Amino acid sequence: VYSMKLVLCLVVVLWLGSALASRRSQRTQQERRSAWIDWKTRFGKTYGTSEEEAVRERNFQRNSHFIKERSHLLGFEGGLRHRVGQNQFMDMTVSEYRST
Repeated sequence: VYSMKLVLCLVVVLWLGSALASRRSQRTQQERRSAWIDWKTRFGKTYGTSEEEAVRERNFQRNSHFIKERSHLLGFEGGLRHRVGQNQFMDMTVSEYRST
C-alpha cells in the first residue's frame, strides 16, 4: 500500500513537471515568435514567399541564440573583443553577411 502511494505521488509529480515544462516551452516559442515579428517591423523586412520567410526566421533565431550566448560570455568573462547585438542582418547566414 505504501509503495503504491509512492508510485502514485511520483506519477503526479512527473505529470505536473511535464505540464509546466510544456507551458514554459510554449511561452518561449511565443516570445521567440514575437521577437521575430518585432524585428521584421523595426527593420521593414518582407519576404517574397512563406518558404523564404521560414528560412529567414530560422536564421534570425540562430543569430538570436548566438547573441544570447555571446552576451552571457561577455557578462562572465568580460574579455571579448567585440559586442554583438541585433541589427538589420539578423536574417542572414554568416556566409551571406560576409558577401555583402
